[in-house]
This record gives sequence, structure tokens and C-alpha cells, in this order.
Amino acid sequence: MADRFPLIANSSANQIQELASGDNLDLTGSNITNAGIITATTFSGNITGGVTGNVTGNVTGNVTGDVTGNLTGNVTGNLSGNITGAASTAAVLGINTTSLNSTKFYVSGNSASEVVAIGTASTITIDMSTGNNFTVTLDGNYTLGNPTNTTVGQSGVLYIVQDGTGSRTLGVGTHWHFPAGTAPTLTTTANAVDVFAFSVRSSTSVVTNTILDVKVTA
Repeated sequence: MADRFPLIANSSANQIQELASGDNLDLTGSNITNAGIITATTFSGNITGGVTGNVTGNVTGNVTGDVTGNLTGNVTGNLSGNITGAASTAAVLGINTTSLNSTKFYVSGNSASEVVAIGTASTITIDMSTGNNFTVTLDGNYTLGNPTNTTVGQSGVLYIVQDGTGSRTLGVGTHWHFPAGTAPTLTTTANAVDVFAFSVRSSTSVVTNTILDVKVTA
């Protein structure tokens, strides 16, 4: 069946006619109720009530109420309410950016950052844009190089685990700064765990303290 346009009263011609394609239907002061599915290229104005289905395109203005489903795109403005589910992009919450809409971000309840496993190489380089907490198992003697993509104020831990053989060593790059400027001597027992707790002070200074030989309390 071909598309049909709304019927209007043409007072000039004393006729009931279809609204011509390309013309506007002015409903100022009126409402559309029980309309079923409304398909349009754009909407300008307020939508009051529930929307069931997909909204594809840009929404300029305020959305008051609940959004159930997926939101793909950017939110510019204030979000008041809860986000349930996972944010698919770092930009949603300002992760690894200079600010979150120039406001502070608080968490009520617990929060967590995953522990990112990093592989070994002659020089181990941590990409700090991938997380805050890291773990590496030493199966040889290596150097921990200067990290990349740091964010000032970023903090976390690096778990350094000896393999089943032990006696592995780890040198450190010049951006890892320790108390008194002295890097620690790691525990070399097989399967031992040492921890670097760090905070990024600048792009060339990662303030680091060491917790040695973490194990079950006797």
C-alpha cells in the first residue's frame, strides 16, 4: 500500500485533502495521542511520555525519565540518575582524559579496576592507558622500562611475581622514582610476590613504593 499523508481541511477550497508532500502540519496547541508508530526525519520540540523502540539520530534538549536500552553517541550536558551496565567507550566517563565535564567524580560504594597482565620482554613497557593495576610474572631477567601514556594523578599497583624457578631480577627505568632514589632488591624466592604501589606525579616521574615478599601471614 502506498504511503498516505494526513487529511486536512482546506478552508479556501472547502475540501478535505491530503497534506501535500513537503508541507508542514502545524499542531501548535494540540497533541498527538494514540498515534502508534511515528516515523519522521527529524523532531523539533518536546516529546512528553514514553518512547518504546529505537531513537536514531541526535537529541537536543532534555530527556526526563528512564532510558532502557543502549545509548550510542555522546552526552553533552548533565546526567542525573543512575547508569546501569557497562560504558563501551572511555570517553563516556572521562577515563584517561583531563576532566569529567570539569566536575568531580564520586563513587558511592565500592569500585574496582581490573588487573592487566603484561608480557615479558627484554624491556617491559607498561602502557598505562590500558589500566591502573598490572601484573607480570618474571621468567627471566628483565628491565622495567619507562611507562607510556601516563596520566598525572593516576595511581595503582604492579604485582611482580617470580616464576617457579625464582632468582629473577628486574631493573627499572629512570621514570620510576623510589624513596631516597634507590630501587629495591626484589624477593627472588620461587613464586614470590613483590608489589610496586605507584602514583604518577608527572610524565617523567612515577612515585613508587615497594611492598616486598607479600605472602600468607604465619
